[in-house]
Amino acid sequence: MGFLRAFFLVFLTCILGSSTVRAETRGIQDEANRLVMKFEKAISRASIWPLALDAEKRPQVNKQAGALSVTLRSDLGVEGFHYTFRSWLVDLLYVKLPTMGKYMGIPISTLPGDTPNSNIEIWIGSPETIAEWLSHRHDDAIARRAVRNTACGVDIRDSTRSTKIVIRHDTSPAVMRHCTLAGILAAFGLPGLMSEAQTSLTEIKGEPVDTFNNDIRVLLRVLYDARMRNGMTVEQAVAQARNIVPGLLKLVDTEGYPALFQIRAAPNSAVR
Repeated sequence: MGFLRAFFLVFLTCILGSSTVRAETRGIQDEANRLVMKFEKAISRASIWPLALDAEKRPQVNKQAGALSVTLRSDLGVEGFHYTFRSWLVDLLYVKLPTMGKYMGIPISTLPGDTPNSNIEIWIGSPETIAEWLSHRHDDAIARRAVRNTACGVDIRDSTRSTKIVIRHDTSPAVMRHCTLAGILAAFGLPGLMSEAQTSLTEIKGEPVDTFNNDIRVLLRVLYDARMRNGMTVEQAVAQARNIVPGLLKLVDTEGYPALFQIRAAPNSAVR
């Protein structure tokens, strides 16, 4: 009798354990499907922003290569920003961006605003100041589009990997956060995360993009996986993402998001 009871308990444990594994596998696969759909959306629009050039609206894999530099220019000065945006911006530039770079496998640094030839330039100013900043670059048409009936815009030049993120300084702090992070992610190769062009100065259109969340961590890691190549079509990239995402989620499940880093601290480094 005792043998039968022990056998039954072992059998029941095996059944329950198998059910748990299947449930966990289904959970990972469901989450992977959701993230692949989000990845497809993120790369399916080369840009819907006012500054996109017609020749650069082809949806495809288009990611950065090599170390990146970011600069900020404002006619208000950093101290002129609303305190909620100012603290968020400092954290983004000096904490969040280097961390994003670890997921991408690319070092990212923030440099003084007057540093020439940075990869990503964030310009926050009045419509008049923005037009003045851009006019000496012979971008008068771009300047006019940037400041007419829109809160922000992004001009990505694929040939030089140079991106200008232009934001009117009379937008609300929430819209500024949305435009800044969505613009940076567009420069990284995920422009479709901004679901609608941001025309309102006070209300965010579509889903807010203002937090470096877990979805963005995974999407950046997928885009900058070695199996993703510049110039891939959306269909090719999505097929590859279906192979990549489940493995990443299993790694996260066992070791956490830092396990996805493609840049790690050197051995014996004080940084943990």
